[in-house]
Amino acid sequence: ILDGLMHLVFCIIYLALLLTTTTMTLEPRRIEISTGLSLQDTKLQTSLKAPRYLKGHVSLSKIAAESSSVSFATQSGLSLLSAGSGPTFSTQEEDIWCIDHRGVLTLSVCLVGKRVAFGKERRNKVMEDMIGLLINNPFSTVISIPLYAKDTESSKVRAHRDLAVEEMGGTKGSGSWLRRYGMFLSFQRSGEGLETAFENLIEDRATNPFEAVQVRCQKSISNDVHVPIVQLTARPKRQGVSTEQEGEEEDWYEAMEGLFELKANDRIDPFVAVYEPPSSTRIGNVTHLRWTGFIGPSFVQSLIDLLSLPEFFSLTSHACTWAPVSYVSPKAQAPGGTNVAPPLRDPTREVEDSWCLIMTTSGCSEAEGSKKMCTWALAESVGKHDTRLGYSEEKLFMVPSTLVQPAPEILTNGILMIWRIFCPPSSPPTFCHFDRPMVELFFKALTWFGTT
Repeated sequence: ILDGLMHLVFCIIYLALLLTTTTMTLEPRRIEISTGLSLQDTKLQTSLKAPRYLKGHVSLSKIAAESSSVSFATQSGLSLLSAGSGPTFSTQEEDIWCIDHRGVLTLSVCLVGKRVAFGKERRNKVMEDMIGLLINNPFSTVISIPLYAKDTESSKVRAHRDLAVEEMGGTKGSGSWLRRYGMFLSFQRSGEGLETAFENLIEDRATNPFEAVQVRCQKSISNDVHVPIVQLTARPKRQGVSTEQEGEEEDWYEAMEGLFELKANDRIDPFVAVYEPPSSTRIGNVTHLRWTGFIGPSFVQSLIDLLSLPEFFSLTSHACTWAPVSYVSPKAQAPGGTNVAPPLRDPTREVEDSWCLIMTTSGCSEAEGSKKMCTWALAESVGKHDTRLGYSEEKLFMVPSTLVQPAPEILTNGILMIWRIFCPPSSPPTFCHFDRPMVELFFKALTWFGTT
């Protein structure tokens, strides 16, 4: 009877831990931060000024007509994402479009264009045995139109494009089909110019007012809690094929997986006769911050610059998977790169696109010029219907790296890698000029953990 009661108690504790893990799951469009810094710090209060975004009805034909005069859109880093064709905000639309920071309009609609022959578009697939072709019906198509780059197309082509967009608006209810709820986001921390930009794109301001949304911060403090001591080590280099080196590699993979998991292992697993000792911790205070809304990368960069002072922190983001653009390569951001098409993806809410960054300053010293140094690891998990990492049934791509370079260059050129460990210490990563601006513009969730 005593053994049965003990087993029941362990099962209850195990279920409680599972429920605790579930309640900590990130919600859509949410940013969460845990830090040991005091919110009374003046620098912290100034740097964490609440970001803003705008929401309202816009017309694609109006955007095309005003693209020549709205030149400030590329200078201020404003971008727009559609979400719903009716009076309510919805991300379940089959037709979706966005404008990235380059001023390129990308539409995912049922028109002539580049076919997306995967994801939800494979639901009606038929395999031809003889030639092995996929017949998909219906198809989503992706169309990219540079709005602000005058040197990428002739005036004749531009006139044809504007006429086509205008005719598209008249195919379904005098342009109502092309009116979507859009999110304007600015890289500028102050958010100045958002209202002016939206006013230029709204045809009837009296009947179609826009809404300015202030992203509020929620705060909670935990005192005297166990804080993990994070240690990042480089991937073991294989000198040859040996059982010992394979074992070291397996141990490293297991340790890396544990970094990106919520773990409570100071217990006996009733199903496995192995006891794992708890990880090293210390007692400290943690402040938890939470933002819910559409957050730009400049705000994320301000968090990294300000909060990389603690011994360690973790930053996790969930992107808006319904955006037709998820990755803009460095080549596409270079001069004349507006014609570089982004990788195809299936824009739907039923996929995953998230990344997690862990940084630690433990054992690091100040570099020349008083530049902060750190070791950091980055993990990324994407949906299987995103071609920037290749089409695969697996949702998690694990490509570890042991390159040792300053973090900003590595992050810009190697964001496709899932695991990147940087030892010895390097500079903190830079997100302001992230090579996936569309993902960073439309954050759904962001988590930050840190201690001092």
